[in-house]
Amino acid sequence: MSAMNLATVVATIYSGATYTDIADFFKIMDTNYISERRFYDIQSQYILPTIATYYEEHMEDVLREMKGQCKPITLMGDGRSDSPGFSAKYMVYSFMKEKTEKIVHVQLVQNTECSSSVAMEKVGMERALDALLAQGLSIETVVTDRAPSIRKLLKDKYPSINHQFDVWHVCKGLKKKLVSLGKKKGMEDLLLWTRSITNHLWWCCQYCGQDSSVLKRRWLSLLHHITGEHEWTVDGETYSCSHGTLTGDQCLRTIWLQCGSPSFKALKSLIENKSLIRDLEQMTLFKHTGSLEVYHNVILKFAPKRLHFTYDTIVAAQTGPLQWRARQDLGWNAADVMELQLIGREIGDRLKNTGSVRRQVSNVRDEVGDADADEMGYVGGRDACSDQ
Repeated sequence: MSAMNLATVVATIYSGATYTDIADFFKIMDTNYISERRFYDIQSQYILPTIATYYEEHMEDVLREMKGQCKPITLMGDGRSDSPGFSAKYMVYSFMKEKTEKIVHVQLVQNTECSSSVAMEKVGMERALDALLAQGLSIETVVTDRAPSIRKLLKDKYPSINHQFDVWHVCKGLKKKLVSLGKKKGMEDLLLWTRSITNHLWWCCQYCGQDSSVLKRRWLSLLHHITGEHEWTVDGETYSCSHGTLTGDQCLRTIWLQCGSPSFKALKSLIENKSLIRDLEQMTLFKHTGSLEVYHNVILKFAPKRLHFTYDTIVAAQTGPLQWRARQDLGWNAADVMELQLIGREIGDRLKNTGSVRRQVSNVRDEVGDADADEMGYVGGRDACSDQ
């Protein structure tokens, strides 16, 4: 096998491109490229096995590091479907350690293993959590969204783990509801307050001092502030807004809601929603999965949701943790990390056995000389990209 053929396949995969993308590129340039069959042969025989081997070693290193610390850990968890909507074929559930932002476990689930596509997230999380607990890790807190299936699973099967809700997801859901209300006739003024209301929820969670009663009181205080009332009494105690005294100009420029107006009634119903008030008790530690969402965007580079991938390729797409670790710890990109592994591990051994690379480089050096060959950066020959 030509080394250039291998190099082009490696570059295609690590750049997040597909065979079709690169083949079209070479076609426009009127340049030969390897056939589709040859491309996927190289991918399945050399690239995917090496990725799988290094990925497993990487995850073992991460687990070994956590075991050595001997401290309870906080994990952020979230699932990622392979396609939009509710008919996904694969679900990848990922756990990230909060302090180090390192991926500690990735669990792949196929819809044939569950009753439905929606049920894959619960199955993926359960398997991932069981695998980590089986390693002897002490898990203190798990941060997820407010999915009912996940909530019930943690409550029933893992009661000793503190389940916290992701503040970012809650704010995102709240914003959608506010925008939906603001589009109704007579409630347009709610749109002016959407950002301030979501920011207020974020602030309440961040500065509640891990006290659920303080968090609830500050959240409900919004109903006073939004009508222009900045000092009020509840059960004989006087409270006031934390923003300080507003100037006359600020008061005049702000469009306050009127008590009893349709906008205020709709907002009051939303803020005092029993489900939301109850969930605030699981938001006192101010946890969010922003880093995990960024990691899932890294995965999108290798496995876009608009394209279909086989099971093996979905597994290989979990090179995301490798690129994520490289960005966090080493300052390298994924190509740097994986190239070192490819040279030193399985692919290098297989190519060494065939001797094809040595023969091609040797032939070139005989023809043009060592110095010229080095200057040309010759690897596989003039026809290296043709199908062989």
